[in-house]
Amino acid sequence: MDVGPEPERIGSMFSMTELLYLGGAPVNDLQSWGMAAHATLGCICSRLAPPGEWRMLLGRPQLGLMATVVPDLHLQVAILLRELQLPAAIARSVLTAAVQDFIDEARPTDANDWIGLVRATQTLSRERVEDYVAGATAYGPLVPDGPADTVR
Repeated sequence: MDVGPEPERIGSMFSMTELLYLGGAPVNDLQSWGMAAHATLGCICSRLAPPGEWRMLLGRPQLGLMATVVPDLHLQVAILLRELQLPAAIARSVLTAAVQDFIDEARPTDANDWIGLVRATQTLSRERVEDYVAGATAYGPLVPDGPADTVR
């Protein structure tokens, strides 16, 4: 496969879900890190859509369907929380801020720009997640460890 003049960019051509499938990850064990499936399956659950399922949504009335098959932001947050040695229980607070930033900053070219959404999540940095965790200490579930009178 000829990757052209920029072989270092080949990683940006794959979504996190595709990499999970290619790597043989236990995808069934990771369904809770997926996206809400109500709009696509009618179930009140989360799921990691199989690679390529986004093609089935092309050309349909835009009701936010494309976002239901791009769980990359959730997976990026899970990876970074693991690297920071933080519990998955704070993912909800972290994702609240991360999703808002994603909505504000992602610039897909059109309603079917699946790869644009995938690439927007690839820019999430460890420092940004650390900021989200800091926010969870101020407004979320994390509290300082120690006596309350030492907290300023």
